[in-house]
Amino acid sequence: YNDTDLGTGTGTNNARFSRGIAVVGNSYGASLNFSISPNFQIGGWFGYTFARAIQTGDANIMNFAVTLAFPNLGGDGNLGGLIFGMQPTMVDADSTIGRDDPDPSFHLEGFYRFALTDNIDITPGVIWLFNPNGDSSNDDVVIGTIRTTFRF
Repeated sequence: YNDTDLGTGTGTNNARFSRGIAVVGNSYGASLNFSISPNFQIGGWFGYTFARAIQTGDANIMNFAVTLAFPNLGGDGNLGGLIFGMQPTMVDADSTIGRDDPDPSFHLEGFYRFALTDNIDITPGVIWLFNPNGDSSNDDVVIGTIRTTFRF
């Protein structure tokens, strides 16, 4: 329960359910990861939220991803990865809530975590968003990322 929205901060504008009214959200998810070999893993997740805007209506929000990981790619402690999925997207909403997202918004990401030391990693990556905000009339977005991780 949240008194203003679902409180996730992720997904399409519709899926964030930011309408300034009290919302009850029941979210369910499952994830799997299989190590095919010491140097290859496949995995993914699926999530579904049943949301009710108090005295307004109901909506369903879905997300998923498929992941490929390549541990120790190019050296011990390094990791290459690919992720393809759909960000939280409104898939079924009562007309009193608003509208479903007209198109799924997909996410494709590639990254490479380079282990500088046992305690410091640098991870450059690229994210490509298809149909941003669940609308195919929006131009695709490509985002470059770099993350530094310090472990103490």
